[in-house]
Amino acid sequence: MGSIADVFSKEDRIEVKISQFTEALKGTCEKEILMNAINCEVPYQYIREMITGNSEKEDVEVGSKNDSSRTGGEDNEKEC
Repeated sequence: MGSIADVFSKEDRIEVKISQFTEALKGTCEKEILMNAINCEVPYQYIREMITGNSEKEDVEVGSKNDSSRTGGEDNEKEC
């Protein structure tokens, strides 16, 4: 038994509402941003803040010596 992709030929057109198209496009963009963040080893806390839009409370001040991940300290060897 074939998959749903077998129903469509290469040049078939389907009707899609603009709202459905924008939701699909939004999901694709979010996935790409997440994959870039993960590949660049962005700390998960910052990824969650980016996606939710809400800042998570930290015990460490931003820019302190203990927080080299956000300031691009010596520990980050990989450039993105």
